[in-house]
Amino acid sequence: MWLLNTKTLALESFTDPSEVGYAILSHTWGNDEVSFQEMSSTTMAPTTKSKAGFDKVAKTCEIAQEKGLGYAWVDTCCIDKSSSAELSEAINSMFRWYQEAKVCLVFLSDLRPEVGGTGPGVYEISDLSRCKWFSRGWTLQELIAPTVVEFYDAGWTLRFSKDEWPVCLSTVTNIDVEILTFEKELSAVPVAVRMSWAAHRRTTRVEDRAYSLLGLFDIHMPMIYGEGAKAFQRLQEEIAKGTDDLSLFAWVAVDEEQRYRGIFAKELAEFTFCGNYIRYNRLTSDRIEFSVINKGVRFTHLLGMDTEGSATWSLPFVTQGDCQICHYSHRIHIGLVFTAEGWVRATPGRCRYQSEVPHASGLIDVCVRRTVTASESRRYEQRPGHFFKLEWHPEDCLDRFGKLLFVEPSDLWDPVHRGFVGEAQTEDFMGIIKISLRALPSDVVVLLFLYKAKDQSPNVQLFLGSTWPWELKEGQAHYPEFMFSDIHMELYKRSLLYFSPSNLSSARATSGDRQFPADLTCTAEVDEEMRLIVSCKYIKGPQTAQEQEELPLLTNNSAQRLSDEPES
Repeated sequence: MWLLNTKTLALESFTDPSEVGYAILSHTWGNDEVSFQEMSSTTMAPTTKSKAGFDKVAKTCEIAQEKGLGYAWVDTCCIDKSSSAELSEAINSMFRWYQEAKVCLVFLSDLRPEVGGTGPGVYEISDLSRCKWFSRGWTLQELIAPTVVEFYDAGWTLRFSKDEWPVCLSTVTNIDVEILTFEKELSAVPVAVRMSWAAHRRTTRVEDRAYSLLGLFDIHMPMIYGEGAKAFQRLQEEIAKGTDDLSLFAWVAVDEEQRYRGIFAKELAEFTFCGNYIRYNRLTSDRIEFSVINKGVRFTHLLGMDTEGSATWSLPFVTQGDCQICHYSHRIHIGLVFTAEGWVRATPGRCRYQSEVPHASGLIDVCVRRTVTASESRRYEQRPGHFFKLEWHPEDCLDRFGKLLFVEPSDLWDPVHRGFVGEAQTEDFMGIIKISLRALPSDVVVLLFLYKAKDQSPNVQLFLGSTWPWELKEGQAHYPEFMFSDIHMELYKRSLLYFSPSNLSSARATSGDRQFPADLTCTAEVDEEMRLIVSCKYIKGPQTAQEQEELPLLTNNSAQRLSDEPES
């Protein structure tokens, strides 16, 4: 780290700057700043001393010396920007350098000097909010990191300090008072809230909007000037690798031109409305583990469903007071939609203040894509609806008496809507759904073969397990060793030369167990809306006209009867 000797204005290098006390300057750059090369020259040129930037350097050193400090740091001339390695080190170390400074001198070049003022004075908030310093990206960390911060007007007169005016500074910047007074750890503030502090701050270079926030999230990453907006995505990915704070994904799109997006925000402005998010219960709220992989962000969780049919992910955050968008106080939800390429965010510009169906799925493995292009979004908008969407009669039979063993192709199966994604209809399709039904005397496996040749009607084939004590009476049996690779689309298409597709298939089996005689009939039908409707009829007991008892699998009566049966 290079420091200016406050007596000689010479640059000196320090391996460990914490060994010496130094003052540090925070300011907005002008057009006439001095560089590292100019200040490190053995003989300083007269043109250097005539620059407006040199006056700031000299005044900083003068005030530091008055405070008994032998060194000072000014970003314009204490970083050799011709060295990319040194520039990268400086940017990654900036927060710590401000944190370790004995005092930070804030020069507000556009805060007019108070007439006759010789010391600290009071200003209206509007006077401060008009100062450029409060709208610049880099100055955010320069306000938060140092313990002692003094504010000087355009005439270099001390006006106030951070510890004297924390409430006013909080009003201007939206930063929590407890952060400015060091009563709360920075890491205790949700990621989305910290992002909101910088949402409307500006930097000269696009990349610096991300680089200026490294210290706020305790992140280190290489500088790649020229990458543009990708810098902000890299920042979010680095944050995701080191935290379980799900508010990182709670951003709200600033426009709704793109209906489908990836998991990461495009720009800081999308965190504008996140300033009042709080974790609703730190001890009992979800602490979900997630990971950043090549496909996106992966996690395992329950998903709900909203009124528009989008899946919803409930994050463990609520608005403190009214939401800045919908003006209700609510838990934070984000919308998700499953596509052939994976999960994506749906209508990210909309505030979801409630989830219509809290738990529309069990625990499922979700991977939300990093990004979605505008053209991909438009394509998703035009895609057909789900097909072979699984529905059971009785309605909740699968939830209470069944278990979905596997689905192929699994990467096209939407676990929330229980159907295959619409994009798959545009080509030839074949699939398998395998289900285990809990019934006495033993579980029964139902296997569904699904075919949909392009421009042809759908075809469904239902098979029942034929293992003892169940004996197949009608329909076809399947064998446990059967695999998805055993069916072939070409063979099916050849069969269409001789047989028409059938949207209806059924099978019946009876139990040969004398203690638990039973009869089971399963039927699968594909209707005009491409729903796959599976009906099950279970009849238990001796098969006489007097003792026959029909038990729909999912009624409360049947649930009680089945649970009352002794184990076989």
